Amino acid sequence: MFAFDQKYCFSVVTVFLLGVLLLAVLKPATCDGRIYRQETVTVPRLLVEWPGSSASSFQPTPQAKGDIVTPNIASGAAISRNSGLGHPGVRFNVTGDATDDAVLFTYFIPEKQEPIEVRLSLWIGQNSKEYVTHLSPTVGKPTTVQWRFADMIGGDEWRLRESGQVTGVGIRMLFKSGGEWILRGAKLLKLPSPYGPLVVPSYLSVPGDSNDLYSLARHFTVGKDASAAWIQILADRRVTVNLNGTELVSSSSQRASDTLWPELTAPWKTSEEVTLTGLNAGDNILTVRAPGQCMVALAAGWREGDGSRSVIVSDANWTCSDAGAKVNIQPLLDSRNDSFRGGTLADIYPLRVPDTWRLSSYKRSAAPWPHVVLRATPLVPQVTTGKWTTAQFPEYGNRWFVRSPSGRPFFALGDQVVSLIHENYGYYRSQRSVWPSEEQWAADAVAKQKQLGYNTMAVAATFGKVFDAAKIDGLTELQYFNPGAPKGACMSDASGTEYAGMPDPFDPAWREFYKTMAAKRARIWNEDPNLIGVFVNNEMWLGSTQNIRFKSLIGYVYSQACGKEFVRWLMDRYRGNIASLNTAWYGTKTSRYHKSFTAILVDKPNPQALVHGIEQSGAPESNVKPAFVQDFYDFEVHAMQVYASYMLGVLREVMPGKLICTNRFAAYATPSDEIVAAWKDYDIISWNAYPVWDPGQTCFSDDQLAAMKHVYAITGKPMIISEWGSASYEANLPGSVVSFRTYADQGDGYFKVIRQLCGLPFVVGAIHFGWQDLADSERQAWGIVDSNGEPRLGFANGIAAAHEWLDSQWRGQFKK
Repeated sequence: MFAFDQKYCFSVVTVFLLGVLLLAVLKPATCDGRIYRQETVTVPRLLVEWPGSSASSFQPTPQAKGDIVTPNIASGAAISRNSGLGHPGVRFNVTGDATDDAVLFTYFIPEKQEPIEVRLSLWIGQNSKEYVTHLSPTVGKPTTVQWRFADMIGGDEWRLRESGQVTGVGIRMLFKSGGEWILRGAKLLKLPSPYGPLVVPSYLSVPGDSNDLYSLARHFTVGKDASAAWIQILADRRVTVNLNGTELVSSSSQRASDTLWPELTAPWKTSEEVTLTGLNAGDNILTVRAPGQCMVALAAGWREGDGSRSVIVSDANWTCSDAGAKVNIQPLLDSRNDSFRGGTLADIYPLRVPDTWRLSSYKRSAAPWPHVVLRATPLVPQVTTGKWTTAQFPEYGNRWFVRSPSGRPFFALGDQVVSLIHENYGYYRSQRSVWPSEEQWAADAVAKQKQLGYNTMAVAATFGKVFDAAKIDGLTELQYFNPGAPKGACMSDASGTEYAGMPDPFDPAWREFYKTMAAKRARIWNEDPNLIGVFVNNEMWLGSTQNIRFKSLIGYVYSQACGKEFVRWLMDRYRGNIASLNTAWYGTKTSRYHKSFTAILVDKPNPQALVHGIEQSGAPESNVKPAFVQDFYDFEVHAMQVYASYMLGVLREVMPGKLICTNRFAAYATPSDEIVAAWKDYDIISWNAYPVWDPGQTCFSDDQLAAMKHVYAITGKPMIISEWGSASYEANLPGSVVSFRTYADQGDGYFKVIRQLCGLPFVVGAIHFGWQDLADSERQAWGIVDSNGEPRLGFANGIAAAHEWLDSQWRGQFKK
């Protein structure tokens, strides 16, 4: 994926800001030590409003960073002020609940202004984490916006945060060249919600014999007229749940569904939900009978007679009734970071909303899906045995294409992120409710993409079952091969920090490991006629010296094998004369001199502070000579040449019939010419490039196109745009830079990009990112379908139109 900093330069203009310090008197979830309770809201409730008696005016005060104005209660008239980046804005200090609170505000942008977007910010908890979302602005009339805090955070996994307290709200207007707007009023609302108190359960276990059964017990009290009761149970072995002595369920998360949804075994642990029958008014006891060392997570809830919702979860209130046994408590999550990458999440409350608490059932759309029939030879999927190559075809103006084993041209139109990954829990949950098996879900997803005119299934979060379905539908494939490196074989810097995923190319252990893994994979892929080729890595920032914001390999020379090669390389460059090196690196600063070449591996000089622009006055590496950094960079180029060359040699030996594509370069971290040249012997240059560098940008910029042409000039090899995408305001998801007002506009933008790529004769394919959003990790909305699996038809229709146009350009031009 991509990330970037936005830089704007706008003139300072007068801005009229009317605001309020929103102080909410809330009724958060309370706990009596045993039960969590929260009042149910059935209609929107006003918590605080401006203008009102609690706040009549404010004095804006710039934040430390200067890009948001903070209003505080004070006497006086409304103040006109610009924010530090030229974007007029206001921040409200609030006390709110991310679960079901919302801000409602009315703004006015006068005619003849040129706004880009309304940008909303949300701050959660004490860590001042800022979430950003983007809305399409309206000019010339008062406009009211209601913005739910949970939507601002995006996705579903926000509910697993330990603190859901909102501490700040920001409203900004972005203008093309400065502008004026008025904030006319603001309200803090509590909205109806399907959620109760969102308390994260823990895993419970008894450290006993795994062949013995133990009883985990929880006593709790229920009021009169309890209803809508449920229980969700997750366990890694079979357990029995009893309420007041009556068995409710005997189950395990590892049940028959794992065979129907095999790809879900790794990212999700699936819980089971049953009705909680037999609740008594007054005292109750819930018991879980589980084997020793069995991991159990549980949540149960009900609606009290007064309408409030109550929840109990697996926590410290549980005891073990067996003599001498104690209860161990572990966190539900393996990883607690914002993206939840690498962590195994559990499909259990509060992530999954209990069915009895849902406000309404979900209805699927019956809208027709667009259908494109490709007839042009380069766009028709070609599945055949033999050797895949690339070539220029005179019949198409000497344009580059992938060449099939039969000698026909082929242009790869692909899509990716066709999966049920933990990065979009909502999509996983909705598809599980619609399709009885993963196989049927995959067949439907592939069929829909084929109808849009896609002819290739590509990697990047795409499931194996999807590739199986693509084979049945006759689509070609692009796979990914990066087995990583055995422990201790990654390149490391002066502090011993490894460059994750970047093996030491001089390490014999890694070389042998790579060759062994490649041979194993080749035995499968060589027999696959649908497979065109493989990418060898993804977005490794391998020498982006033209942009010091991004990581490079400079300074990662101190792993064992690489260190020895670094010494050998330096000795060769300086002809064995350490005095020449010392003078070249440090001039007359004799205190920095190394006693020998091998002493460099002990002294470990570090160029990273200089390369990445974070040098501090008086830092150890300050005032070194240019040759110091140049030598580290030149060795980086040498290491990259060895790395790229070794992988290419191995893969060509074991997969002689497949195309070998480079690392999928992140175009926003532009590699240097020398690094690009290190990959020039590969069949195809892989280029991840997003035409969304700035809000409102609707296709590749001239600079982006020039960079692609420059890479082609260096390598002379065709290029595949191995990842690209865009987002629209209509999706209303945070995180992305947004380019389009509506899904229909997004479809028009897709068309523009296809036209641009058609005009680049060295581009042999374009892989769109992606089929669905990554709502929970990157919090972006680039999907053709949303997090419920519903089609964004305006976008899909534009994709179909673009593919039909491309088909018309090449139809009938190649006959053989």
